[in-house]
Amino acid sequence: MTLQGAILLWLMAQTPSVDDIEGPPERLDRMGVIASAIAVESGGNLTLAAAAMAISKHESHYSELVHRGEKMGDSGKSVCLMMIHQDGLRDIDRWNTLAGSQPDPTRRCVATGLVMWGRFWYCYRRAEPGQRWESIFSAYGTGAGCQIEKTGRDKARTFRAALSFLYRHKPKS
Repeated sequence: MTLQGAILLWLMAQTPSVDDIEGPPERLDRMGVIASAIAVESGGNLTLAAAAMAISKHESHYSELVHRGEKMGDSGKSVCLMMIHQDGLRDIDRWNTLAGSQPDPTRRCVATGLVMWGRFWYCYRRAEPGQRWESIFSAYGTGAGCQIEKTGRDKARTFRAALSFLYRHKPKS
């Protein structure tokens, strides 16, 4: 199975957002766009792919409305499946290109989210063993320090499950 196929299988097993009105064929197509974006933007790295899967699950629940750009977070300051906050990006022109369910904006969203997640790598290095993933995911969710929050714990739990899933399915390029 390819990495994209494994990601798609995992995405389709997730409960749809309560806002979603799309039918199963449309959902499969949209999840395929997300799976492709994660596979490509992770560069085949399973850790990065699992991080994108966990972040987008908890930040947007893969919501159809969020993906299309019709619903935003943080009082209109966060967009796309990875909920990129405009203050964190600081480039409003780029921020305006992140929402949309087509392949290009979806890839830009995932790529930007992974870059932002990488900015908090110092939290991983500073945290106690056993709390490292919780720390980096907490920092992503708050945009601030490395203090471990419930949302960071939840994302880390999903991350570990997604990473385990990807390893079990042994994606091949």
